[in-house]
Amino acid sequence: PWSVGGWSSCSASCGGGTRTRSVSCNYDSCTGSQPASSQSCNTQSCPTSGPWSVGGWSSCSASCGGGTQTRSVSCNYDSCTGSRPSSSQSCNTQACAPTCSMEYHAGQDSGGGCGTYGDPGMVCNLANNGNSYQVSEPLWGGGSCIVEVGVCRCR
Repeated sequence: PWSVGGWSSCSASCGGGTRTRSVSCNYDSCTGSQPASSQSCNTQSCPTSGPWSVGGWSSCSASCGGGTQTRSVSCNYDSCTGSRPSSSQSCNTQACAPTCSMEYHAGQDSGGGCGTYGDPGMVCNLANNGNSYQVSEPLWGGGSCIVEVGVCRCR
């Protein structure tokens, strides 16, 4: 007898495809006609219209302040039913927390002998936005140099 395997999946979901199976003779000769190893399947016509195919939304392009998400939108038919779905949308529209930083400056004494000084160790945040920090440094030989070390600015 002939040995036959199971049918494979059809090569097309519509419009005519083919499915196959293994056919073999386990002896020197087999009786009867050899069974078919392929056949037509899903011969019905394909629809010419159908729904839009949409992919999943991408990650948002920003974590705050307004970003965009995108997705693929395609029509796998001659025409698709309904309006084309959007391929982008707004996301993370909440305002971003302000960024605060020190703007450093150096002052001078009346003789022009002050230099630039480093970070005074002050924390710059919304609570002290616009505050200036000053340091008084003694000068060699007396007197002092008032140096404006920085201004806290939040944007």
